[in-house]
Amino acid sequence: MPSTYTLDLGACGNFLTKELFAWILSSCRNLTSIDLSNCNRVNDAYLNIIKSGESIRSLNLQDCHNITDTGLKSIGYLTQLTFLNLGGCLGITDHGLQHLKNLRRLETVNLYWCYQITDNGVKHLEKLTSLQKIDFGSCEKITDEGLLSLGRLPNLTDLDFTGCKEITDKGVSHLAGCPKLKRLRLHSCYQITDKSLLHLGHNNSKIEHLDLSGCSNVTGKGLEWLQPATRINNLSLAFCNKLKDDDLKHLTGYPNLKCLDLMCCEQITDKGVDHLQVGQLRTLNLRHCNRTKKYKSIIAPEDLTS
Repeated sequence: MPSTYTLDLGACGNFLTKELFAWILSSCRNLTSIDLSNCNRVNDAYLNIIKSGESIRSLNLQDCHNITDTGLKSIGYLTQLTFLNLGGCLGITDHGLQHLKNLRRLETVNLYWCYQITDNGVKHLEKLTSLQKIDFGSCEKITDEGLLSLGRLPNLTDLDFTGCKEITDKGVSHLAGCPKLKRLRLHSCYQITDKSLLHLGHNNSKIEHLDLSGCSNVTGKGLEWLQPATRINNLSLAFCNKLKDDDLKHLTGYPNLKCLDLMCCEQITDKGVDHLQVGQLRTLNLRHCNRTKKYKSIIAPEDLTS
């Protein structure tokens, strides 16, 4: 078998035995990327086979439900790794994350739905200063203390806390140590208030994409406080039910705004939309804004899957 750089075995089903996997790896020289996502047979023993792969830079294990902390010990040997997807690996705990401490080149890690992760696990990541992107979606045990650890990672550009309902304004203030932050998802972080937008406006002014959908305590005052973040081009305010027509005046302070989501903002009427520079928007989501009659949603094709 000729040498290769990428091995894609995603959704391989039940056919991939450990013996076959070991043979494939021994036959493929200089592998840099392995995709085993949705392979339901993959477990810690498979990762023990991988650990000698000195050239591996990308490893996708999404939804490999049989992987545990023992498997992460093997991953810790892959010191060239820059991308690691562990999303949906439900057996991973804080103890497992300590095995990643030597992955000093790691730039992206996906921990979506690793619901056993707590602030102690996040603390194990704070020495990985090359990290740029982390997905903590549905890691509901993470609190403000975890964000204090993340504030020590100066190269972070992208953070996802979707469904992390224990995070408050205090936690967002800790992100002041992430001056390069460009994308932040706080979707359904119900305790977020206007104070978080004050922190972001002053401490994270380079932010471009901000998802506040479901943050129902956000008001127009928060939008005013966020105005120093003039680079914002994508803003989601879906289900922010306290927003009123006059609050949308503050959005004129975002000169680069191209995508705006106001879905289910029940108090918004045509009068509120009149305040917007609609002609400059590529996407405007007004679905279920039942009091808007004159305006309809504008959805650019490239935003349908974003």
